[in-house]
Amino acid sequence: MTNYKIPILNTSGLASGIAKFVNNVLSVLGIGAANRILGVNAAGNDHEYKDILGTANRVTVTHAANSITLNAPQDLHTGASPTFAGLNLGAGETTLTHYREGTWIPRLYAGGNEITSYYYRIGWYTRIGRVVYINCQITINQIGAISGGLTIQNLPYTSDSATRNRSVFTLGGHYITGLTGQHLWGFMEAGTTYVDLYYQNGASGASLDQTHLDAEDTTLFLTGFYII
Repeated sequence: MTNYKIPILNTSGLASGIAKFVNNVLSVLGIGAANRILGVNAAGNDHEYKDILGTANRVTVTHAANSITLNAPQDLHTGASPTFAGLNLGAGETTLTHYREGTWIPRLYAGGNEITSYYYRIGWYTRIGRVVYINCQITINQIGAISGGLTIQNLPYTSDSATRNRSVFTLGGHYITGLTGQHLWGFMEAGTTYVDLYYQNGASGASLDQTHLDAEDTTLFLTGFYII
């Protein structure tokens, strides 16, 4: 007859594992700690309770008997009217619907034709609501075969189409020929993206044209605002 040995199961390790498993389950299902949540520890090998804390002016934590509520300092949904240091972004007289800053490239035309080349040109703008503030500088390299009244074109926004919203701009420059002491200015028609350039000729204005530009080196500065 063959004798067989029945192995004896070592239950000490099994019992320890079961005990740890039961403790973990009880910790998850148990009452836990007030105003805390259960999470994994930093080492990633056990669980621990973590405090729920808010941040001043960002998130407020409210603890109740059966809940924890997180709140922002003010409503930020699409129908809300949040305020920032006195600025109201909702309904009312202080509504700010648009704000934007940027650059634009001014283009100098005479009689509908653009000058040949530039040494330098740059424009800046700030839009606040329906008002656009612009500045630009143009320095000419070559005029080319152009003639006619001067306009600065390619403004960043089209002006409002109502004639009451036509705008006047301040104009200055270097190496403008044929003029002595005359006031320079710009005029923007409604529904356009360009400014016509003028000088004061007695009691009325007259168009600046190619004859007032030096063959090269003329610099023009334009600044002002208009309604869109």
